[in-house]
Amino acid sequence: MRQLLLMLCWIGLVGSSTAQHKIIVAIGSSTTAGQGATPNPNPTNPNDPPDSCWASILKRYYKNLGLIDTLINLGRSGTTTYDGMPTGTVRPDGTTVITQFNVTAALQVYHADIVTVNYPTNDVGFGYTSAQTLSNLQTIYNTVVSAGKICFITTTQPRTSFTTEQKQLLKTERNMILDRFGHQALNFYNGIVAADSLNINPVYNYDGTHVNNAGHRVLFGVARDSNVVLSSPLPIIMTAFTAVRQQQRVVLTWTGTGQ
Repeated sequence: MRQLLLMLCWIGLVGSSTAQHKIIVAIGSSTTAGQGATPNPNPTNPNDPPDSCWASILKRYYKNLGLIDTLINLGRSGTTTYDGMPTGTVRPDGTTVITQFNVTAALQVYHADIVTVNYPTNDVGFGYTSAQTLSNLQTIYNTVVSAGKICFITTTQPRTSFTTEQKQLLKTERNMILDRFGHQALNFYNGIVAADSLNINPVYNYDGTHVNNAGHRVLFGVARDSNVVLSSPLPIIMTAFTAVRQQQRVVLTWTGTGQ
């Protein structure tokens, strides 16, 4: 009976852990930082994201539901996927990633349970190849998943201020990200692109590069509808489980495989 009670307690602890509040950390460039959303509640601090940016709306939404403790916004304008890479990564120009706003900070400083990654256009603007961008996103994703946490990768977004070639590349990379990351990808492209065009829909356009408040609400809706907080790490299938009594204690042993 004691063995059974201990096993039930263990199973209960495992089950209850999924109900604990979570911490989301958003890393990315100016869209995550809230560029285009107005007004900024703290004009003296340009790094203070506006209440109407997609990450801020997502934070309020999940906090009101009691599902998260907080969402920490590490978005910074002008950054690329290289800036999100683990600390110590060497960029193509030979500099080393030591930023406070990368995946390492998300996991080790802010103890993220969920990391959203949003670098929608700057890689193309800096001339990085699709292979470089996808490789960087995969590394960031693998870093999060290897830590036992959850990662969501957003797609590219349309950018009216780009050349036609660059716009087409953004669309191509959208497809590559969706194919690569599947249900862990957030489609930030389709909802804001103009019909039969590679530009931002004028209804959502702020400055040719960023979306306005209405556009940020569309991006929020994508994250919300993807059940970002209700997702779980890759499941483990129990292949063996034993409980052996040793004097006054029970030793639990199990093996499992990831799915």
